[in-house]
Amino acid sequence: IAYPSDVFTFLLFVLCIQLTVLLPIKTTLPGLILFYLLDSQGALLNLDANGSVQLIFNVATIFFTSVLGYSLRQAEIADREKERLLEELQATQNQLQELAVIEERTRLARELHDSLGHQLTVAVVQLEGAQRLILTKPDQASQMIGAMREELKTALADLRRTVTVLRSPIADDLPLVSALLALTQSFQQNTGLATHFTA
Repeated sequence: IAYPSDVFTFLLFVLCIQLTVLLPIKTTLPGLILFYLLDSQGALLNLDANGSVQLIFNVATIFFTSVLGYSLRQAEIADREKERLLEELQATQNQLQELAVIEERTRLARELHDSLGHQLTVAVVQLEGAQRLILTKPDQASQMIGAMREELKTALADLRRTVTVLRSPIADDLPLVSALLALTQSFQQNTGLATHFTA
């Protein structure tokens, strides 16, 4: 049978836990002392052996419920901090991915400028030279046009290689084995190397 005083004591202990969960320990200390005094008023008025045991029991109980509430509060704070750190980590990871994309774009732009730009410039110079020589030295103009054709073929092959790298080699809608087979065939086509694929 639960007596009203037992229910009151139980509610005070629940309040102790809630108080230490919700507020910092310095703020909760006066409340804990008040709860102790409220729960111990009968024992304080009757200071016999039972009253002394009751006072010690109340101190121990308030202490343990406070420690429990404090531990729960610290766990909640740690969870919030963990969530904040995970969000920061995600944001940093997104920034790193964006930087990697920008760096790759810059590298590709530089590569296209250095290789394709140079080859096209050489082809334009050879075309201009061939245009000047076509009437006076047709053989030399023909050689220049031949050299220009080879230069443009090389430029076109470089451009195809770069575009192939930029394209996703494995289609998202294909099953894995089909996608790997397509990748293998594409590699063989682009390099001329004999390739065998076994799943």
